[in-house]
This record gives sequence, C-alpha cells and structure tokens, in this order.
Amino acid sequence: MKQRIRIVALMLAGALALSLCACAGTEAPANSVPQPKVERLALEQPQSETVQSGGYDLPNGNYVWNDTRENGYLRIHVNAEVTAPDIAPASAGVTAGGFTQAQITGLFNYLFAGQKVTSTVGQNVQTKDEIKVQLDKMKQALEDGTYTESGFSREEYEQAIAEQEEAYRNAPETDASTQTASDGTLQTVNDGDGDYLALYARSEIGSQFTVNSYPAGHASQLQSTMSYLRSGAPEYGMLNAVRLREDEELPQRAQGKLTVSYADAKALADGLLEAAGVDAELLVAYLADDAQAGESDGVVRAAEQYAYVFQYERVVSGVPAATDVWEDNAAESRPWNYEQIEVTVDNEGIAAFYWREPVTVTGETEQPVTLLTFPQAREIFETIAPIAYGAQTSSANPSLDRVEIDLSVSSVQLCLLRVWNGENADRSEKSGSLLPAWVFYGDVVDQVFWRDGTSYDAYYRQGMNGAGGSAFCKGLTIVFAVNAIDGSVIDPCVGY
Repeated sequence: MKQRIRIVALMLAGALALSLCACAGTEAPANSVPQPKVERLALEQPQSETVQSGGYDLPNGNYVWNDTRENGYLRIHVNAEVTAPDIAPASAGVTAGGFTQAQITGLFNYLFAGQKVTSTVGQNVQTKDEIKVQLDKMKQALEDGTYTESGFSREEYEQAIAEQEEAYRNAPETDASTQTASDGTLQTVNDGDGDYLALYARSEIGSQFTVNSYPAGHASQLQSTMSYLRSGAPEYGMLNAVRLREDEELPQRAQGKLTVSYADAKALADGLLEAAGVDAELLVAYLADDAQAGESDGVVRAAEQYAYVFQYERVVSGVPAATDVWEDNAAESRPWNYEQIEVTVDNEGIAAFYWREPVTVTGETEQPVTLLTFPQAREIFETIAPIAYGAQTSSANPSLDRVEIDLSVSSVQLCLLRVWNGENADRSEKSGSLLPAWVFYGDVVDQVFWRDGTSYDAYYRQGMNGAGGSAFCKGLTIVFAVNAIDGSVIDPCVGY
C-alpha cells in the first residue's frame, strides 16, 4: 500500500460540487477537466418558514442520519448533538488584528509564575554556518534519492534547495541577537514588509514561549500565532487520539497513567484563557498520547504518557465563533485561517498551548430579524453535501479508480462563522464579518484507489475543500456550513 505523505485535491466532477468544495490552492490530478467556479449556492427557503431568533426547532435528542451514495464510495454518518446559543447571534465586523499586550502579559504571568525568563532581543535569524549544515544535508538527499521519502518530486526538491541557497546568500555571518530578562513585553520587529510584534522567551528550566503578532493589513499576510511548550514535555500527537467527555472513564490503556482528572485538567486550561482575558468555551476534548508511528523520522514507539487536549471556540458577545484545526497557508487558497485555541494538559500541568489568528471585533452590525431553523439547515445539508462530497469520489485522472470517503458529523452548532468581506473580496487585507451560521463539525476520511490495484492509506483531511492531511491533524473540521440568514452554503476554504 502506498504511504501517503500529502494527497493533492481531486478535481470535482461537476460545477456545483466545485463551487462548494474545490479550493484554488489545491492541485488537481493530471488530465483533469477545468470547470467553471460558482462561488455560492443557496437552497431557496420561503421567508414564512424562518422564525424569530431563539426558536430554532432543535431536536430533543441527537440528529441522526446515515446515507450511502456513489456505489458505496461515499458513506455519511451523522450522530450529532445540536446546539444553539441562548443569545441571538448578531453579525460583527472583524479583522486579523493580532494579539494584545494585555493578553500576552496575562498568559506569560500564568505560565511563568515564579520563574526567571529571558527573551531574545533583535531578530534571531539563522547564520550562514547554520544554513550550510541544512543545505549540505539536502544536497546529499538529492544525490542519494532519499528526498523522495518526504514526498517531494525531484523538481520540488531542487526548488527547495534553490530557496535554501538564496537564504544562505542573504544570511548574516553571526547572530546579532542578545538575551535579556523578560516580563512578557512584546518587541517591535520589521521584516521588510512592515512592523509586527514578537516575543521569543525561554524560562530558566527551558520552557519556550513564542509570539508573532501581525497587525491588520500587514503586507506579509503571515498569520499571528502564539505557542508555549513546557520544558521536557512529551511530544503528544493525535495519531491515536480519542474523543473524551467529562463524565466518561478514560480508555483502559490510559488508566493509572493519566492521573489528573478531566475536571482538574480543564480547570487549568480554563484558567489560562481567563488569565489572558479571553472569553472562550470548550468545543471538544481528546485523549492524546506520545506514540510515534515513524512517519517523520522513522522512529516507532508505543505510547507511554497521556494528556488531555482541549480545543476551544472563541466567544464573541455571548456566541461561540467557529474554529477549525486545519491550516492552509497557500496564498492562493485560504491565507486567513480560522482562529484556533488548543491547550494540552498532562500530569505535570500545562504541557503545550497554541493560539492562532485571533480576531479583533471592529463593531457589531444590525441583528437579523429571522434566522433559519435547524430543520431548514438540515435539509440543505442532506440535499447538497451528498452531491458535493459524492463528486469527489471520481476524477478525470485515467490512473485513478476511485476515492472512498467517510463523512462523519458529530456536532451541529448555530454559531458565528468568519467570512471575507464580499464574495470577491480584496484579499490584500484580512477583513471580514462574523455571520450567524449552522456549522456541521466532524471528520472526513479519504482513501484513494488506483487502477493498478494500489492505494493510499486512509487519511484525515480538511472538510469541504479536500485539502490533504494526516492522522496528526485529527480534530473537528467544518465539513459543511449554512448561512443562517439566507441559506447559502459557505465554503470555509475560500471564506465565503
């Protein structure tokens, strides 16, 4: 069986599905047929069927629906809790404004209480000698052919070497940065595209705290991120991750090894966000472990230690804003990723923290008079999702036999979903709106079968647009989203 490193997106069979699922940043198989892009599609809903905010006709129990299409190649499994906020969602303008100093100070003080911390002053860049070590390894890999183990073609790897050679030519002989005591204050850095704020801090025991915060409209279009890694923390991954709920027992393999309770672990994670002044609510929790499958470095190791991974949604004006674990930074696809907040807690406390692309609310707009009910959103999902995903089971590539897709939905939520400003928005600035939407969260697992009888391993992927991933990126993705105002389908890939 062919080991999948990165699967390119498959060309959809019809223009309708392409409008919902294909992202300009994904690569179609050879010999695929170009098709027109239809940017939005709405299932018409009579105005009389919508109701006043607060009466969304939620089911008494879980929403359950199963369907099989495309000769059994598409399998849809829905067993989802359906929720809506007590407060009627109101649209709000947002930008990607980066982190505030108050947020970083709160996190810094919570994570490093009583510890001495130093930070790097000046740009900590690689020197010529450091880059040369990497360059020599890359050239050796090209010579002996081992570069293919990382999924590169020869052309791609030669391009990567050329970029590394350019970096070598521009690199300084020595690192001019210095170390100084830090209280969490962000530094202003200019990378040639404009000023941004940064912090590269390290505690006396080796815990690391890194912040890169870009203001709205920054020319680089890089995303704002904040990460923390406790010194000596195991490298927890999602390969064997299973979803947890507070009232459930740990799986047998983790009992006696993960001794901190779910409640105590969540209290630590909640406390971290409270320290930052961030209003957030838990979306999902997982049990993760430190097992390694050898995909990146060839090291295979059974799980020895376990941790809770808490994934949160940001709350804006009392309503959660949709998140997504997937990341796509190709400039032509979705350079503005959804905000993500993830806290990992083990027996020793907070092991890791990651926060990506915080939104800055620029003002609220008028609240819509009516919103779609859940039955209306469900009808749109059950009508269009099978068409959109079903089209991805085939391709114009003559070497491909089929793609089998398992689409699972585990949560449906009326919440706020960030979209770009306008259908043909100017992507030079990350500016948009949070709109009320019915968001269908779940997992999408694909397996590709070729006509020569070989296949790729089954793999997790991003929801609607088909971007490839791996088990390392397991976590809830937006598999479908319906604008709760007008019933149009929102493609998270393109952001509208």
